Parts: sequence; C-alpha cells; structure tokens
Amino acid sequence: MKKINKTQVFTDNKTINLMLDEVDYKDGLKIADISCGDGAFIKEIIKRTKTNFDKIYGFDIDDKVLNKKLNANIYKTKDSLTDNKIINGKFDIIIGNPPYLGYNECHKQKFPFFKKIKSKEIRLNNIFGINFHSTPLNPKKYSPKPNLFSFFIALGLKALKDKGILALLIPKTLLNSTDLDTLRYYLAKEVSILKIITFKQEIFKEKTSSMVIVIKKEKPENNHKVLIEDCLYDQEMLLNEHENWNIFLNNNYEIIKKYRNKTKDLSEYYTHKTTQEFLFDKGMVFGKNIIIPQGSQGLKVFEKKYRIIWRYMNYDGFYFEQSNEVIGSNYCIISSDNYDELLYLFHVLNSSLTNKIIDVLFKIEGEKDILLGIKAIKKHIRVPLLLNDKQTIIKMIKNNEKKEEIDKLISNILL
Repeated sequence: MKKINKTQVFTDNKTINLMLDEVDYKDGLKIADISCGDGAFIKEIIKRTKTNFDKIYGFDIDDKVLNKKLNANIYKTKDSLTDNKIINGKFDIIIGNPPYLGYNECHKQKFPFFKKIKSKEIRLNNIFGINFHSTPLNPKKYSPKPNLFSFFIALGLKALKDKGILALLIPKTLLNSTDLDTLRYYLAKEVSILKIITFKQEIFKEKTSSMVIVIKKEKPENNHKVLIEDCLYDQEMLLNEHENWNIFLNNNYEIIKKYRNKTKDLSEYYTHKTTQEFLFDKGMVFGKNIIIPQGSQGLKVFEKKYRIIWRYMNYDGFYFEQSNEVIGSNYCIISSDNYDELLYLFHVLNSSLTNKIIDVLFKIEGEKDILLGIKAIKKHIRVPLLLNDKQTIIKMIKNNEKKEEIDKLISNILL
C-alpha cells in the first residue's frame, strides 16, 4: 500500500474481496471503479471474471497509476465527477475507494468540478440530485464544505442502474460530520442502505479511519433494516437521526435515548431572548489582517466578562476564564456577563457524563482527535430538564463543594 498524492490511498486485497462478496459480484454484471488508481479493485474483479471483460470499467485522473495492461476498459479522465462516461454509465455495480480530500484543498488544486462550483455552474443544492447544502427543516446560513469522497457517493448513485449496488470504502466521518448531515438525510430517505461495516483497526498507514457502506439504488421499503456492525436498525431510525449516525455504533443508541429523555437542549442560551446575554462564536483568523469568521458576532463575543472556551481541533475539555483577550480560530467560545449561569453551564459541559456523550457522538475509532464545533454543541449537548436540578447544581457550585461531588450529581441527573 503506497500513497501517491493527497487524494490516493490504495486498498488491500482482503478488503477488496470482502466488498466484492458484499455486492455479490458475478461475471456478466457491468461494474466500475470510478477512482481506480493502480487498478487494485479491477485486478480482483478480473480474477472472478471468465468472459465478460468488456463489462469491467475503471476511471482515474492520474495516468501514472492507470494500469494499461489490465483486460478491462480503463480510462483516463480529467475529472471523474464531470465525466459523462461515468455519469451516464448505467452500471450494475459501482465499487471502490474514492479520494478523500478537504473541500478547501480541492479548490486550491483547481479540480474542474470545484471550478464549476466556484463559478456557480454547479451548486451545492444539486450535486447529482442531492442537496449538499441543507436539509428541508434545517436551512444553513453558511456554506458547508463536504469532503471530496462525499461527492463520489453521489456520483456513484447517479451512475447506477435502478436497483444497482454501490459499495465504497470511505472515512467514518460520513457518520458524524456536521457538513454531511445532508448526505445522511438523502441516503436514509431516498435509497436502501444495506450495510455499514466499520473497521476496528486502521486499514491505511495514513491512519484514516475507514468503513464500507453498501447501498441499493431504490427507495427503502417500509421497515427496511440496515445492518450496522452486528445490529439491525430500521432505516427510518437513520432518517430520524441523520444529524449523527455515530450513535448506532457500539450499541450506544440506548444511552443517547436515555440521555435525551432526562435533558433539554441548549436553546435557552441562544434563542432570541438570550442571544445578547450569551454569545457563541469562534476565535479570529490571524494573518496580515484579522478575519472575522463567516456568520459570526464579530468582536462582541470578546466584550463579555466571562467565557467558556475549548479547542475545535484537538479538543481536550472545556475551560472557564475571566478574559476579553482575542484568541485564534481553533477556539470556540461561549461568553457572558452572567457569572453564575455561565459557571453552571461550564460544570455541565465539563462533566464526565457530557464528555462520555461527546465521545459517543464525535469520537471516531482510529482517529486521534475529536473535532468539536459550536454547531455540534448546540445540536447534541444538553442540560438538566428540571429547574430544581439546575438550582441544586448552582447551589453546590456557590458552596464550593468538591468538583467530584458536583460531577456525580450532574451524572445522576443527566442519565
């Protein structure tokens, strides 16, 4: 296994054959790898083929890794995402390991598809029929930045015949990335997800966490079930929980359900009535000029007397401080002049139970770091439901009771 460039990571034969077994590949089916790289998938497909080599297709943008000697239809393409041979292919099976690359980096490398996004010839609200911008009930006020691999899922579905099968090896970030809620929504609503296979160990030396998703291009039937690890879930549950599918791993769904039943969301801190008292924002981008993040509240967040801060990347807990010092963009901030209320919120956020919930929802096995943004906190982290419980916690804080005792009380209340 060798890394060629920032997008290409090649796949071992054991994983390839597992995926071919999952799609039930048989000689005579029209099959394609739409990012074939060194042809690893194509080689294994050929081993299973006796006569119908003309129904095997491979596409890639890099002719250095295209193996011309393979007995199959191998094509160099300027950009798989804009290639009509793929888009109109009507394949029985799409299989492969699509490239993983951040949205901004794709723009930097000036991929043709991303040039069209920049010029608005292609819009995020219609990528091969999928709205990557917003879900119907949650219109985003900012421009999301989906990873490149997610567009290959959309392309693969577009290129399939009706009832065709898609099997892709992709990062586990599909399960919980905030900017991929739209893709999870579409998959759960419009196609039949057959299986999600997660890998406990790292498949790649680059330490990319991986999973295989197997999808049938047809509307899910009532009570259609999805196999995730060793459990079956109604696909309707995946639709209802499209904001985060991590909860279906490691039998965590019951924990999250219990947590929700005894708590309420953080909306009391950011609704219209309290929006001036509690400010949620990111730090500044420092360079030649200070850049205020898109959709932010500007410098107002730094004018409040007290704040809770945490790292977006390399999250290692929440910190409470009295400061109006401007900090960098890797930090997220909740600020307020209301000392008691903010300190109460800090204790809830920094409790062992909240950190357990954060692990359940945002920790990806095989990934070193947790990415924890403001949107994730607002959507998924909760506070005690009952006012009496809140008042009890605040009283303990004011009485300077031991942190361990406060933490124990919060855990008992929340779960």
